[in-house]
Amino acid sequence: MKQTILIFCLSIFTFICMLFSASWVILKCEENAPNANITTYGDALWWTLNVSSVGDTSLQPVTNAGKIVGAVIIFVGVTIFALNTGLLSAFFTSIIKKEQEQISKQLKIPEDKDGSN
Repeated sequence: MKQTILIFCLSIFTFICMLFSASWVILKCEENAPNANITTYGDALWWTLNVSSVGDTSLQPVTNAGKIVGAVIIFVGVTIFALNTGLLSAFFTSIIKKEQEQISKQLKIPEDKDGSN
C-alpha cells in the first residue's frame, strides 16, 4: 500500500513538472510565430493543462514544432491519468480485501484455497 501511495505521489509530481516545463517549451515554439495564439506563459500553461487533462482548448499551436510538442503532451497526460486510475483502483481493492479478511476472521469463515473468498 505504501508503494502505491509513493507511485501515485511521484506520478502527480511528474505531471506537475511536465505541466510547467511543457508550457515553457510550447511557449518558445509559438511565441514568435505569425498568427500564434499562445503568446504568454499564462496562455501556454492554460493550454498545456487543458490539452493534457480534458483535451479541449480554444488555443491551438500553429507551428509544426508546437504541434509535435502538443502530441507528446497529450500522450504523457493520458498515460499519467491512466496510471493514476489503475493505482487508485488497486489501492481501493486492497482496502476492501483487507476489510473482507477481517470480517472473515471475526466470523471464523475459512478462506477458499483459490482465494476467491
